[in-house]
Amino acid sequence: MCRAFVARRVAEGDPAFVRALAERGGWDRWDRIQTWPADHRGEFTTALLRT
Repeated sequence: MCRAFVARRVAEGDPAFVRALAERGGWDRWDRIQTWPADHRGEFTTALLRT
């Protein structure tokens, strides 16, 4: 959901979102950051259910 919100703001040309995305590495970096939690979702779920 967050990506959809940011993508919409960038597509609309919102200067703050366009600048922030560019300064922070663009969609490639966004995808890399999101991959790690997605790849470890099972481990997080297991750990949370143990408590």
